[in-house]
Amino acid sequence: MASYFLHEFTDALTRPTWTHMQAAALHGIRTTIGVFKPTFSQAQLLTECAQVPSKGIHISCELALPSSQIPASIHSTLIRPGQVPVFFYTDAPSESLDVKKDVKVIPHVHRGGNVSRHPTEKRFITFFSRILHTLGKKSGIQGSSAHIIAAPSHRLVMVPENLFPAALQDLFSAYHHLFLRGFAAKNITITGNSAGRNLGAS
Repeated sequence: MASYFLHEFTDALTRPTWTHMQAAALHGIRTTIGVFKPTFSQAQLLTECAQVPSKGIHISCELALPSSQIPASIHSTLIRPGQVPVFFYTDAPSESLDVKKDVKVIPHVHRGGNVSRHPTEKRFITFFSRILHTLGKKSGIQGSSAHIIAAPSHRLVMVPENLFPAALQDLFSAYHHLFLRGFAAKNITITGNSAGRNLGAS
């Protein structure tokens, strides 16, 4: 019975070379994480909300198509590139997303251990608001260009079809989408925090 059960999910969730013990361990981790719902203190949320600029941040979303130029290093016959929602944060209405030569774009890869989080969570909106507010003041003083934060919602490794290199394929497609929109490579700076920093550096 146990052997049958292990075989049942080994083929679906892991690589063929993994042992039943490895498959069982991974299955247990995924099951635990899948039902985990992180809790945050009310005080922390209130503090964060109080520091979010009440005006001046605008959010829009575009769907990046699967890139036709996926590098060989993240190509897979099992994991295929998919469409990627990219959330744009600006300090001006969405019409300002019309590409200009000097617009600075900051693709930001969110944290979450590659298994949780989403770029539209309150804490990330708070974070992006602070960045745009700070950069906006600096740009105003220096007379430099506007800034846009592009936060892709990449696939999370909670289901078999999202295993490596799914997230990297999504990030590459999102990055390629910025080029297709006309943003200049010299004006694109990739950032990220925690696991997102690791993905961004890859």
